[in-house]
Amino acid sequence: MTPSQALDTIDELIKDLTEQLAAAETRYATELRVYQFALIEHYATEPDLPINLSHLENAAREEHTQIVQLRQRKEAVARLRATLGKKPELLEQMAQALEVR
Repeated sequence: MTPSQALDTIDELIKDLTEQLAAAETRYATELRVYQFALIEHYATEPDLPINLSHLENAAREEHTQIVQLRQRKEAVARLRATLGKKPELLEQMAQALEVR
């Protein structure tokens, strides 16, 4: 693998992580809307009864956790890309390592 191909591979990974992040953010926004709707509906129809929306809270929390993890991965890969762009010898080593695999 050439250094240019290695950078292209990293760029593709960044693009993929960006798409995954956008999808996770959309799912998170949806989970929050579902939670809000359930809360409003409950208090509009049965305000005196206890409410348990933990399953909706957990779903939103899981999506948020995934968003945080995806952001961290994307930032790490972007830092790697920036470092490799400044250090051609390191880029060459990485390209050789990727070729072996």
